[in-house]
Amino acid sequence: MSTDTETSMRVLIVESSNTNKHLSSVFSPHTKYSAENGFGITCVFKSASSFAEAINHFQDMHPDLIVIELGANLTEACEFAKLIRVEEDQRHTGIIFLQGNQAMSEQLPAICLEAGGDEFIESKASDREVYARVSSAYRYKIMTDKLRSANHRLKELSLTDELTGLHNMRSFNKKYRQILKSAQELQKGFGIIMLDLDHFKSINDTTNHLMGSFVIGEVGRLIKEEVASIQDSVPARYGGDEYVICLPSDDPQEVMAVGQSICNRIRLHGFNHDGFLVSVTASIGLSWVPMGFKGLADDPLKGADLMLYKSKDQGRNCVNGMMLRDSIDLNHVSGLHLIDGNPSGNHNNVVAINNLKVF
Repeated sequence: MSTDTETSMRVLIVESSNTNKHLSSVFSPHTKYSAENGFGITCVFKSASSFAEAINHFQDMHPDLIVIELGANLTEACEFAKLIRVEEDQRHTGIIFLQGNQAMSEQLPAICLEAGGDEFIESKASDREVYARVSSAYRYKIMTDKLRSANHRLKELSLTDELTGLHNMRSFNKKYRQILKSAQELQKGFGIIMLDLDHFKSINDTTNHLMGSFVIGEVGRLIKEEVASIQDSVPARYGGDEYVICLPSDDPQEVMAVGQSICNRIRLHGFNHDGFLVSVTASIGLSWVPMGFKGLADDPLKGADLMLYKSKDQGRNCVNGMMLRDSIDLNHVSGLHLIDGNPSGNHNNVVAINNLKVF
């Protein structure tokens, strides 16, 4: 009868054809060394009589452990182990060498371990010892998997804003530099969208700070949903009730449409939490640069910030945008730089604005 702690171990067995499938019998589900006798591990295994066959099995089953029984060709066995270490990338696969028909020498264990093996077992070991050593290697493999998973989670947390689930600015800045470089190298243009929630302080004043936190998180969710289908988009929380999004795009109207859609979604959404129901609007500014952009690295961010404050000056709950093809004086922006939101227009149908300071 199996125990509650029983786990399934995927084992790939590579044994020479003249061993009469000895290892397969050791790891059979019906072996006397099964979970019923206290090991807590059952085996799902495949056997291979050649290393070419073993590679195919490895790619199909992604085993937890590979047990290699050495035959006449030690070099081929070691090359196979080295290949596995390359193929597995960041995933650790336990590799156990069994002496098999290979003549024992002082150098043999070291040769196998240097090729990528985790364990070397001499042929004089009993079946029980073989199974116990393999089970030990499996437990080590489980621990490394858990550690890798924990490290991955810690990395995610270090790059994620806890309240919204969006990128934090550390993550945003790293990805922004990559997208900017792509534009500068004539691969693809991009847009920057900045938004700020209108009169957010009044939410905290008239409800409570928990409601304010809920609104910030919920807006993050709406933004994430809006850009989810846009490949390589980077939505982030800029800080407080401000957000920034980087969108790879060769079309300024696409960026404007995303900004308008986010503005509408926030305006139409009812923020209902903890007995309070509030309505929220956002002021949005955006900038767009084409591939081949020759301006300064901060210009797209400053341009979007400038347009954000233009939206606030126009009464809030609206979107303004500008195009940046080269480095410009952001204190003197003309209609030639503005996006009017009309897909059939020439983006120039906006009255020129002058002497607006970058905040």
